Amino acid sequence: MKKLVLGLSLFSALFSYGQSENFVGSSFGFQVEYADFQRGQFNTYLDSKSLPLGNTPDVMYGFDISIKGRQHIVSFDFSTNTNTSEQSNYRVTNSLSSVAFSYGYSLIKKDGWDIYPYIGYRLLTYAYKYEGYDQLATDFESYLTQNTAYVSLENRMHGANVGIGFNINGSVAYSIKVGTQLPYISRRWIDVSTDDKLNGGPDVKSLFYIKTSISFGDYENRSRSFNPDESKN
Repeated sequence: MKKLVLGLSLFSALFSYGQSENFVGSSFGFQVEYADFQRGQFNTYLDSKSLPLGNTPDVMYGFDISIKGRQHIVSFDFSTNTNTSEQSNYRVTNSLSSVAFSYGYSLIKKDGWDIYPYIGYRLLTYAYKYEGYDQLATDFESYLTQNTAYVSLENRMHGANVGIGFNINGSVAYSIKVGTQLPYISRRWIDVSTDDKLNGGPDVKSLFYIKTSISFGDYENRSRSFNPDESKN
């Protein structure tokens, strides 16, 4: 949590500076993210305890905030999604969420588009929640007396965020990022009800991700007003 707050504070400072004449522009957009997330042996653990697997979300949805300073690109993004399966005697929920901060440097010295490698920080969180009961309660008294089972776990993958991005800039901008998180394997399991770390547990991994976004901002006007030769005077 402290790392996330520190990252957001740093980004806020950079975003404020991004409104100065030294920077080309900023944008806010909507993002779709595909993460190659694999539960691996976690599925075996669930099967051994006769717990339903449910389906992990294929894609996540969220937002992206970016600022560009000539060839420097700083961005912050968040995306999440949840799948819920419900039967007469249980409910199982699988969710993924991603928070990422990155700094990139454009290899192209043109206003209209960018190709840039980037590095930063990423937190990918996988959550599994199971609620079992004798039968779905329909009144207050049966709800109080029904036998229930409850499991709520999270796996939090902290790591370096590295990849390459491509932007088409303008008042409406388009972006795609392909990257990975290092390390890409995690066994950091958390009991959600107490927020305590659990010892042991299976590995899960995420080998790569793809993010696409459409953004709205002032890249176009400010990039036109930027003249590299004037900055030398």
